[in-house]
Amino acid sequence: MSGIFDRDHFDKYCRALRVNTKERGMIQLGDQFLGTQRRVLTEMTKGFDKGIHDFVILKCRQIGVSTLTLALDLYWIQKYKGIQGVMVTQDDGTRDNFRSMLDMYYQGLPESYQVEKMSHNVNQLVLKNGSMLLYRVAGTRKTGGSGNLGRSASPSLIHATEVSSWADPEGLASLRNTMSETSPRRLYIWESTARGFNMFYNMWTSAKNSVSQRAIFVSWWANELYKSQRESDVFAAYWGSSGRASQDELRRAREVKLLYGVDCTPEMIAWYRWYETEKCSGNELMAMQEMPWTENEAFVATGSKYFTSRIIGETYRKVRSQRPPQYFALRFFRDFHTMEIVECKEKQATMRLYEEPVKGGFYVLGADPAYGSSENADRFVVSVWRCYADRIVQVCEFVDPDMSPHQFAWVMVYLAGAFDPCLVNLEINGPGAAVWTEVENLRKQVMLGVGADYGSFKNILARMRTYLWRRVDSLHGGPTAKHTKTSADEMERYMGIYKDYVEREMAEIRSEGLVEEMKEFERSETGALGGERSKDDRVIAAALAVTAWNDSLRGMLMTRGLNYDLVHGQLAVNPNDPTRIVLGHLFEKVGIKARQQKVIPGVRYGTPARPSGNRSGTSR
Repeated sequence: MSGIFDRDHFDKYCRALRVNTKERGMIQLGDQFLGTQRRVLTEMTKGFDKGIHDFVILKCRQIGVSTLTLALDLYWIQKYKGIQGVMVTQDDGTRDNFRSMLDMYYQGLPESYQVEKMSHNVNQLVLKNGSMLLYRVAGTRKTGGSGNLGRSASPSLIHATEVSSWADPEGLASLRNTMSETSPRRLYIWESTARGFNMFYNMWTSAKNSVSQRAIFVSWWANELYKSQRESDVFAAYWGSSGRASQDELRRAREVKLLYGVDCTPEMIAWYRWYETEKCSGNELMAMQEMPWTENEAFVATGSKYFTSRIIGETYRKVRSQRPPQYFALRFFRDFHTMEIVECKEKQATMRLYEEPVKGGFYVLGADPAYGSSENADRFVVSVWRCYADRIVQVCEFVDPDMSPHQFAWVMVYLAGAFDPCLVNLEINGPGAAVWTEVENLRKQVMLGVGADYGSFKNILARMRTYLWRRVDSLHGGPTAKHTKTSADEMERYMGIYKDYVEREMAEIRSEGLVEEMKEFERSETGALGGERSKDDRVIAAALAVTAWNDSLRGMLMTRGLNYDLVHGQLAVNPNDPTRIVLGHLFEKVGIKARQQKVIPGVRYGTPARPSGNRSGTSR
């Protein structure tokens, strides 16, 4: 007996339960539990022993988890009177299939185990003991959702399946808000395959760190059917008499042993090789998605065309493991000097600060105004990165869909002044020309002495350097234009540079939104690059920044030996450094109103010494 859940009693119930299985035909479920099913039950029992009633189950395909949890649904509403339960599927077809399975389960039970039914239709199963199980459909990405999953329900039992395919985050939140926190008979099961980084990934991550939820991962290695017998043709073909595991297989096997206490035998590895080769046509990523070795492998990003799924997955996990940024909103009034910057909640933020400006650092800024690089780039984006000889690290990101070109110019000038010295690379197409015109207008104001504290303003604009573009096949090699004007060939170049540094792990991404856009960035059938059906503003801005570093700064940093490992510790922020100024004061120096001390509390501004000599590719 484990609190509210009596494992022995449930096992006995399942031995009376007839189910139709793919591999073994009609069986008594409790007599032939799969290893995956036993593992789930064991983990749930451990959770119940600790007072946990909320289970998030990450699974691979075809391992009997839905079969088991459906049996648990029927068991729960028959054992406990007055239970209101909700089963939520991703689509109508799955709902109908599960309803038929429950009906088959019920009909196959001995009469002594049956609680009389009052009704069973497409909407609900109602028992005479007052318990019921409602059927709901969440909707897939194709059909959309309504946000109504939790309406008119107060369930003490929820069984949600394939949450990764649900289209409606609000519906999921609504359903979770209906959950009881104190009922001793409550049971909540959320089971799903991964299908990339989505709201189920967020749920899984939360459950891993929760004291009131239990995260359960179960995959192919727990299923005793997923191994080849030594005398079989599969074993002979994929392992043989002198077979040995590859380095990658050894690494994965060690992780499985470390994380889940399971030894991966040659019979299991041979089966997996067969599965990848013959079931997945040799597609390693497909095999990883369908039959992952570990929970980390399970969340391989899907849909990535230009950037590989492996890189997207690894980058996403790194981003999610970092501490969250500081969130700020920039507000605009009649001119640059009346701008305001205010600390705010994440949903209201237009600027995310991942790392404060540091004295002695070098920075690049990529800027993509709305509709500058493509018709999908409908937001104004600034991406700021700190530069080293062997690495470039994202430190700040500004995203706003609702602003004018002149306001975007003010943002560029402000951030270039905050992250000083800064090299600016602007997408000059479309509105980009108007943006740069406003920057030049600000320079004219400085020359004429117009504006509050124009002396400090003059210093900011003087130190903001401009990326100078040159043709890569030019014989004389000199710059021919300011900034970047995107064409098909130029996009191929700067996106190729960005992709190369990301895959070599030399471009350290901090923005989760940037990774999401990279996931959908693709090459179309015509060969064009971009987010054909999604936004790509952040990707373009990041690529412009990384290209500016590659073309104009990296050589100088290499000459000076300013590698990340060498200088990062030396350039650590000293909170007592008198040269460090709160970013809000930068506004005050140029006549901008600060919002008391709550304007960017704790954010610092440093004034590093300018490097001696000239830097190739930058304006003077």
